[in-house]
Amino acid sequence: MLHLLLISVVFTGCSRNKADVQLQQATEPIPQKIAECEVSLTESALRNSLLAPAENIKYSILKLHELKKDHHHDLITDQAGYVSEQGLKLLKNSVYITTHYLDSLIEYGTMTAVKANNLYARNHSLGATQINTSIGEMERLSNYINSLTNRKISIRDSVCMPMVSVLENQIRIYFSMLESGMALIGDVKDSHCIECLADEMAFYEGLIKDFREVLIKAPTSHYKMVSRSLSDMEHSFHELTTAHEQEEMEHSFETIERQLDRLEDELLEITGRNSF
Repeated sequence: MLHLLLISVVFTGCSRNKADVQLQQATEPIPQKIAECEVSLTESALRNSLLAPAENIKYSILKLHELKKDHHHDLITDQAGYVSEQGLKLLKNSVYITTHYLDSLIEYGTMTAVKANNLYARNHSLGATQINTSIGEMERLSNYINSLTNRKISIRDSVCMPMVSVLENQIRIYFSMLESGMALIGDVKDSHCIECLADEMAFYEGLIKDFREVLIKAPTSHYKMVSRSLSDMEHSFHELTTAHEQEEMEHSFETIERQLDRLEDELLEITGRNSF
């Protein structure tokens, strides 16, 4: 009888210990899964990918200073277009930065790209003083960019990022380009230069097509929603460039502004941010 009692006590103790362990495991926090390196890049490759377009912008703007002296408008157009392309390239390469320096590169890179595109579209219709002012503004922005890429920016480690972080940076950059360009689009609209407006808008139409490709990485429900908004903006861009009356232009421009506000809300929902 004593023997059976001892066995019962042992089994009861084991059951209780097992239950205690299970309870402890259930109450312990579940460790978060560390994101895999879905995007990887060496430190030197990242640094060089920023240095190259930054230097191209710098020396192209120096060339613009020379071209303006001789009033080579066709060459100014080509060179300004190249600066805009390099500004966009710098921004695309910046998506792999995980430090706060990304904010500064987005600000300066965006303004360089859109201002260069504006000069590309309008230089034939601008006076010498306006061209000189535009080049001076781009030179100032270029100095900020080169200061960041040469000295201040801190890239000590190779890139190891989840795709969701890359997507968030890409969204920030493309939205910043569209938002920053609105004031310049408005200036061209008010200049009554139809050819200038068509050239100006071609840049943003291409930007929307690129943006749509980037958003393929977003959840399908979000992609469908934002893709519709981008399509609406694309249609409004076309309406703006084909409008013949100032009133029609104003209506299209105001429509684009509203669509941009709606797009911002949708993109904030994807990224979980409060603002860009």
